Amino acid sequence: MLHANYIYPGTNATARLKRIDGTCQSVSGVVVRCEHRGGVVHEIGIRFHLEINPQEFVRADTLNAIRSLEYVDPDQLSGSGIVVGKDPAVLDAVLPALKSTRVEARHIPNPQDCLALDLSDTDIFLICTHMEAMTGPELTILLRNSGFKGPVILAGKPGSKSDEGCIRLSTADMFVPTPIDEQDLMRSLGEYLLHRWSVESLQRARQPEDPRSIDTLREEIAKLSIQLDQQTRTQNPTGVHSICKRIASIAPLMGTNALRELALKVSDQVESNGLLNDTHEHIENIRLMCSSIRKAA
Repeated sequence: MLHANYIYPGTNATARLKRIDGTCQSVSGVVVRCEHRGGVVHEIGIRFHLEINPQEFVRADTLNAIRSLEYVDPDQLSGSGIVVGKDPAVLDAVLPALKSTRVEARHIPNPQDCLALDLSDTDIFLICTHMEAMTGPELTILLRNSGFKGPVILAGKPGSKSDEGCIRLSTADMFVPTPIDEQDLMRSLGEYLLHRWSVESLQRARQPEDPRSIDTLREEIAKLSIQLDQQTRTQNPTGVHSICKRIASIAPLMGTNALRELALKVSDQVESNGLLNDTHEHIENIRLMCSSIRKAA
């Protein structure tokens, strides 16, 4: 905190903190440090008497979400969770670590299987960012659309700027990078399993739409549309299949489920017969929808 006067360490103090939803909370504590920053400005450090959750006061980037707990004893963690994906860089660290907790965790390799589950008793999801059937951000959006409002942690390696944009727009609550540090994982899980956030608090703390991420994905959609046209003209089913899968993974993050369904329809059809027959009309519609997204910038 900044103050005009020097305040001696050990002084009792009360701070009025403004939450990200605009409400305020008064918290008492003790001054532990005071440093002169220039002129009459002093920076004051206060140790509060009550534990506060920083994410209620500071909205952080999903890729660098705040871990408010310095240490978490694995035995303190309880609840129910679902781990999704097959990425060994994630699973080899997460699954053994969860065995040291009291969390009842299920591992579901295929992300599509999650969408048919009753999630009313699920406290938290930990999802691999990169999966074959769909991406982690894509699954997160689909889970939100199906009604799951609890915390979602994505784990993996972001890779490109586009991947980072997808993570930011996914409504995931936190990102854990690989290689995974076990205590960082415990702190990430503890953020939600120990604090037991309300649905409203979670929604307030989630990163709002990031214009830069939206622009990045619009640019990628434009490039994919051009590549799709090129692969169609050269009659390359493999190229069409991979591009449509990528378009399908980005589309829900841009709020266009119709584009996702159409892109998946083409990719599934090409995958089943290896031909582009009867897909040209669908491909042209995909390109038109991609073009409308680009023009919306």
